[in-house]
Amino acid sequence: MTIKRYKQIILHAGLHKTGTSSIQNNCHKYRDWLRERGIVYPGFKYRDKVFSNHSEPLIGVFGTRPGKYGMPQRLMLDDASAIAAVTDAFSRQLQQVLEAPDGDTLLLSAEMVCEFSGKDMAELRRHLEKFTDSLQVIVMIRSPQSSVESILQQRCRGGNLVEPDSLVGVVTERFKAVQKGFADILQVLNYHEARDHPLGLVGCFLCYLGLPQEEVGQLEFVSTNARTSMESYKVMEAINQVYP
Repeated sequence: MTIKRYKQIILHAGLHKTGTSSIQNNCHKYRDWLRERGIVYPGFKYRDKVFSNHSEPLIGVFGTRPGKYGMPQRLMLDDASAIAAVTDAFSRQLQQVLEAPDGDTLLLSAEMVCEFSGKDMAELRRHLEKFTDSLQVIVMIRSPQSSVESILQQRCRGGNLVEPDSLVGVVTERFKAVQKGFADILQVLNYHEARDHPLGLVGCFLCYLGLPQEEVGQLEFVSTNARTSMESYKVMEAINQVYP
């Protein structure tokens, strides 16, 4: 059977804490608008939940050990049969998206890809390349200090006690992993420059995809998972120390 291929598949692979949630939620919000312009941004479903972040679907399909990436815990999957059921659902949906293109470009956004093992990353790449003439991977990076501070605040919001020193090198290792798996097709964007773009970080990302700036400027973006103030962080840290 001849498979109609996408002219382009773009995989936005993070990194963490570089506006990924805002990009994902706005791409999902304007998915019809994107589709009219030839870009398919799929929404995967499981148990009536729609995943605008494609991390869980890609972990389910390509993660040889989903538990390693925390998927069962985040989706509250109790046993192997539940994991198999969600994996099967995501596999069928992804294959349908890949085999029946509804546009020239498929856009996937999953920051957890940067934590994939070399084997899982290679399998993800091999599979996507079967359905396109051009696979491109995008990552956005921010300064190490800014990244660590943001990761620290995120984990603190989740109720965790984290030593800042334990995060040193995390961002570098994530980037090295993506660079190793996709070096020849990797595009790196500067988070700080994107954030200062006249249309903001999300607008900058969409313009980078080739969408006209004047049309992108008509959209109203929502901000997600915003960074907290240092005062708020100190309050959360104090609470976590008493109630870990």
